Amino acid sequence: QTLIVPVTNVSFPHLGDMIKGENARWFDDIPAEFEPLATRLPWRGPGCTGIIATNKEDGVVYHARNLDFSPLKVMTNLVYNGVFKKNGTELFQSQMIAGYTMVITGIKLGPNGYAIERNTRYTDHKGGNKEMLSHLFSGRPLNGWSLRKIMETETEYEKAVAAIASVPYVSTEYAIISGVKKGTILSKNPDNVAFRQVLGQANPQEPMEYIIMTNFDFFFHDIREFFDPTGHGGFGKPTRRVAAQKTLNATLAAGQPLTPDVLFSVINQQYVIADTVFQAVLSVEKAMWNISQPLLS
Repeated sequence: QTLIVPVTNVSFPHLGDMIKGENARWFDDIPAEFEPLATRLPWRGPGCTGIIATNKEDGVVYHARNLDFSPLKVMTNLVYNGVFKKNGTELFQSQMIAGYTMVITGIKLGPNGYAIERNTRYTDHKGGNKEMLSHLFSGRPLNGWSLRKIMETETEYEKAVAAIASVPYVSTEYAIISGVKKGTILSKNPDNVAFRQVLGQANPQEPMEYIIMTNFDFFFHDIREFFDPTGHGGFGKPTRRVAAQKTLNATLAAGQPLTPDVLFSVINQQYVIADTVFQAVLSVEKAMWNISQPLLS
């Protein structure tokens, strides 16, 4: 999982050397000894789309997510729903990939429970991939394992958000966390939080009713978003985020609420859905864990 970060980010091993000026920061190279992974590994991804939105009719917060992971025919058959228990009592549920023991999308129910979605986030500076590999080989716990331990022990939304914000990571990553009438997206660096989006507060390019994340720091003008091939967008077509926001914003402009049906429609629309192997529309307040897989060829 950790190695996917530099591999997905580098379509051309030395692309970073060809980009000059301010935008050069977004194009990091992988160390030479790992360059063969960029061409030999059969997968692309994971790409992801996550939306946390407030239904203005009743104030309930809903959370929608796509997990995109290629090769589609292989990864689709490895997805399952895991129920984690201790002494016969359920702790949380999580979407899992066979052979991978860590949380990818999870929900912990309770009066102040929370749900967590993990999205790939690419490094934002030169040398970031080398730093990530250094963390990996140092024995630092993997991101997903740290999140699994938080879901095992923390029962309150605020404590979970604080724990995720402070725990050391191996690699950069987004944590999309929803709760009862609240939501937060943390753009994690290995040792700190680079940016924080909070539902109901002023956020760049987002209304108060929702926050959204795919795999790029759009609030920092990460130009890699517009080269993203997943969802068949970019390169002059809408990116996954832009396509999703167009529909979300049109729904709000028409005076309509962001219901679970609207969110499910958004994550299945053209340019948003990609190599999607897992979907969820969930709500901690409503104890809703609606998970599915799209029928893609």
